[in-house]
Amino acid sequence: MPELGEVIRRAREEKGMGLDELAAITKIQRRYLEALEAGQYTRLPGPFYTRAFVRSVAEVLDLDADELLARYESELPRQPYTDDAYVLKLGEAQPRRKSRDVFGPWLARGVLLLFLALVGYIFYHFVLESGSWWPRSSTSSAWPSAPKVRDNLPPGPITETAPDTGNAGAAPAPDKEEPPPAPEKTELLFVREEGKTSLYEVRGTDALTLSLSAPGGDVWVRVQKDGEGGEVLFERTLRKGEQVDVDTKGAKSLWIRFGATANARIEVSGAELVLKDKPNVYNVWLQLGSSGSKASS
Repeated sequence: MPELGEVIRRAREEKGMGLDELAAITKIQRRYLEALEAGQYTRLPGPFYTRAFVRSVAEVLDLDADELLARYESELPRQPYTDDAYVLKLGEAQPRRKSRDVFGPWLARGVLLLFLALVGYIFYHFVLESGSWWPRSSTSSAWPSAPKVRDNLPPGPITETAPDTGNAGAAPAPDKEEPPPAPEKTELLFVREEGKTSLYEVRGTDALTLSLSAPGGDVWVRVQKDGEGGEVLFERTLRKGEQVDVDTKGAKSLWIRFGATANARIEVSGAELVLKDKPNVYNVWLQLGSSGSKASS
């Protein structure tokens, strides 16, 4: 049985993908990928990262990560052993020493008694003795009364309004020419998302056109005609800033798989599809509307 690193190397070479391209897609440093393929696990950060690297690489190379980890478990470095009893012993809290502060409780009680005495004094003085919580109001207000507004103000200027002569002599307004109807725009209708695949229905067009670019960095792309498993129309790594138009060959649906999805920009029949918030490896399935440009929303 070949070693794990050999399986990964063969799968990468079958896809025609170099180590630099795989590093750009998985965000794993090239030196770690070289160590993984060579089976030199001591050069990797640790057992946890070793298994995480295997999962990321397997996802890009269309390998079953769970099956690889289970088959080569004996080959991979073991997870660190943790003695639960030892950890529990270290985590036990030491018994607190009994406080010798004798004055603490008595001081708190004294403050409480003073507060209650103050409340009782206020209650007796303002409620029982004066008969009301609020002081009695005097008959005369201490605030000066507001000045009275003069009643006899001089009349304001009279504004004369010109009589309405009507529109009898006005020339008729010219008829406005209606602008020509705008051409129907392509609409990408989101249908559903399952796992790492989104399905879109393309409306407002009779044919699928596809433009791919990599404004954010290198991105690996594979385009297949009429769904996953169909004819491969395009497969390679786009370099940063590169743009390419894919010949769709009259396809009614396109299956597109991305590596480093956030770096990609996709335009379908003139409509842009945003993928910045999608996972590193992601699939997009495009289907032409059942009635082409006449499809209803």
